[in-house]
Amino acid sequence: MAKGKGTRDAISITNMRIIVLGFAICTAIYGSVSLMILFADQNPSQRFLSDEIRLATGGFVPSTKFITAGLGILGLLFGVVGVLGCYDYNSGQVRLFGGFLQLRIVVCAFIFSVDFLDLNRCEVWVGSADANLHYNADMEHLNLSQECSWTRTIYTIGWIIDFMSNAIGCFIASRFCVRMDENVLYLIKTEAKSQPPSVFVSRCNDYDYGSISQPSPPEDVPRIKIDEGV
Repeated sequence: MAKGKGTRDAISITNMRIIVLGFAICTAIYGSVSLMILFADQNPSQRFLSDEIRLATGGFVPSTKFITAGLGILGLLFGVVGVLGCYDYNSGQVRLFGGFLQLRIVVCAFIFSVDFLDLNRCEVWVGSADANLHYNADMEHLNLSQECSWTRTIYTIGWIIDFMSNAIGCFIASRFCVRMDENVLYLIKTEAKSQPPSVFVSRCNDYDYGSISQPSPPEDVPRIKIDEGV
């Protein structure tokens, strides 16, 4: 029974490792894509794919645009940390990645709240006081193209999916760390500078020793001192 339980635990750890690795890779890719917001053309009509990316990452308000880009940089870095942690079975690095996912949930919720306040006034943006005091090319473009309602719907659905995915990733990463700490015997790691075992080397073929299976000579074998220069 103990053997079967150990096998199930090992399989569970392997599955968790694959899932967390997938989350880490997606986080790194998502972070690199978020950086494209900073290089988007100021004229929305001349952009290429940046509006579609904005639906997934947020950043419809100038202030949230820079927060989204900063979160993307952190996502790229911590995504790599998560990949290395899964590769090396390093619970400390995986915990760092899980901590970033928790931070990302909070920051993305803030970005969504600020963006949605402006998106909710998109239909009346042109001609309002905010349009004159705080010009926003994205809001004006959405208003003139009559895409306000569609953008709000897609952006909300995308944020809900992103929120749930990050929450699941946090939970699995934390459970993966606990399993790694509980099942350290399954995680075998050799040091790069470890020395091989000492083996007695015989220069006589009359006796079967001098191997790893029998490194020492039998008790009845006379020990002969051999000069090092020989």
